[in-house]
Amino acid sequence: SNYSYKSALIFAATCSALGNISYALALHYNSISLIMIGRFLNGFGSARSINRRFIADVFSRKERTAASAAFVTAAALGMSA
Repeated sequence: SNYSYKSALIFAATCSALGNISYALALHYNSISLIMIGRFLNGFGSARSINRRFIADVFSRKERTAASAAFVTAAALGMSA
């Protein structure tokens, strides 16, 4: 594939970082609005669609299910750590 995922991943990481900063500031300012903004940014910055596209581009049809399961497992382990 000739498509670069770099800019999409940078965008997703930036949205996630800003969302987490917004969450941290929400506690200090006791602001529901900042919580909602942080939640929106974290959701908007999710890289799930990028991961799905990457799997579709890199893996064969036979390997896609296993690759997708590996991504989901890694994400679950990351959230539980």
